[in-house]
Amino acid sequence: MDDKKLTFYFRPIGALRNLVLEDADCKSAEAAELHATSKNDAALIYAVCEGGKPIRLGIVVLGPRRKAFYLAYSLSGVAASPIHLEPIGDPPVLTAEDEPVLVIVNKDSDHTCRPPEDFDLAFTVKAGTFIDVAPVRPVVTQPGLKKLPSPCDISAPPYIDYVLPFHKKFPGEQIVDYEISGYFQAESSHKVTETTDSQSSTDSTAKAQPPKDTAASAASQPSMDGPAPKIETVTEKDTGSHKIYGGELPQAHSLYYYNISTGVVATFLRDPTFTRVITSLKNGDANPAKYTTEQRPGSDRAMPVLMFSAYLKPLDAQVPWHPVDLLPAPTLGFSLSSPANDFFFGLSHEVRRHVQLVYGYHLGKVTALPKTQGLDDPTSDAAPVTTTRFKGNFFVGATFNIDFIKGLFK
Repeated sequence: MDDKKLTFYFRPIGALRNLVLEDADCKSAEAAELHATSKNDAALIYAVCEGGKPIRLGIVVLGPRRKAFYLAYSLSGVAASPIHLEPIGDPPVLTAEDEPVLVIVNKDSDHTCRPPEDFDLAFTVKAGTFIDVAPVRPVVTQPGLKKLPSPCDISAPPYIDYVLPFHKKFPGEQIVDYEISGYFQAESSHKVTETTDSQSSTDSTAKAQPPKDTAASAASQPSMDGPAPKIETVTEKDTGSHKIYGGELPQAHSLYYYNISTGVVATFLRDPTFTRVITSLKNGDANPAKYTTEQRPGSDRAMPVLMFSAYLKPLDAQVPWHPVDLLPAPTLGFSLSSPANDFFFGLSHEVRRHVQLVYGYHLGKVTALPKTQGLDDPTSDAAPVTTTRFKGNFFVGATFNIDFIKGLFK
């Protein structure tokens, strides 16, 4: 293990198809610069060298918007489908902003003994389920793994990774079915036939004819000294493009940049009332009752609201809630009971999936006395003239998405 060496260098992933061992530099390595991944178009190629020769050439896909799906290569030992690919680990979450990349790992460099020399990728897209919060696991169609001895005797062959990029992003709520094929020789038919020499059997029966009264019983007995059956095996092999693996990527998740929700908020902006209250009783005609205007502050109120929030970071609503979803989102809205009079400005936090805590400044119309009231008649008990004026105060509440409400009734 002491003479093994690890080197690495960067290459644009768009230009990668498969790695070539001759490209590996076991003597030196390029410096790993972080800015090489800033354009989301790089892959880290690493070489494990022993004795100055590469024994493994692998790929690590880089970039925040590039998701790698790894498949392990092996020989199945089945003549009709000699190559086996098996997914490694759980698939990553795929969003509408991600570009998927398939990576086939541990493919031997000897293409004659371990075909194919290259892999081909084809795919189709089908509709998924809107807001599918359940994890989507890949579906594979391939014969079961059956390992048999390798047809070639190679000790410690170099291993190479293969990259199969899709070269595109897929819309949200879409599922990609893909198929990997390659050019190699596979068994197309296998027939085993068993034949006997009927002519020899007839001649033998004529020479040893049993008595007439025992012919029926003798004919029912198998011939012990008859000719042995001949077994003939016919195998046809076809060299061409054959399907190796069929799979399904997880459903692509849409990313949401805004949210519209409804809920209830409690506001500390009170709406006062103004009434005339008597200050002195009537004492004869010369001293009539006197009144003054009294303000009653009102109480805190609850209001149904409609809120619009803009996410600073796009939100994936199809994955389980994570503390990063608490990132505040600028929010504005209005009251559903008085949409022209009450407005709300603040922040919202997704405290659980489809539920938001909202708070901020409530700007609303409240009752007030006019600034110029004229002469106040102390003997009048008529209701005071009032107007409305915008004022503000703090509010706090909770809003809900329709998916949360539907979930309560499941």
